Amino acid sequence: NGETENHSSEMFKEYFKQEKSSFNMLYASQEEAYEAIEAYKNAVIGPGDEEIAEKVLKGEKRITYRPADDLEPEYEKLKAEVVAKGYYTQEEDVLSYASFPEVAENFFKWRKAKNEGVDADMAKTGIYPV
Repeated sequence: NGETENHSSEMFKEYFKQEKSSFNMLYASQEEAYEAIEAYKNAVIGPGDEEIAEKVLKGEKRITYRPADDLEPEYEKLKAEVVAKGYYTQEEDVLSYASFPEVAENFFKWRKAKNEGVDADMAKTGIYPV
């Protein structure tokens, strides 16, 4: 009959249900929303859809790789920091420090005080010998 139907909103929702287990169409910032839309566009436009890609992306760079590959590796740098501060005892220390630096550092201080035989009550208060 010559009529077209627009299923883009359903496709968008379905894409995010599959890609993100906590499906949420609310974003913390406009930039975050734009990033989600760009990820969707790049996921939907397959190889060989160059004509569609030109119309949809409007000159924007097409992402054909894993964006996290652009990030600089930080593990060795963080490990060196943890070792230099004297907190390193296992690999998990580096991961803890990378994820939650302030919390991890407080834990490392507490662990060090506990291992060195500091009074347990003193260690619980967060007061450490200098």
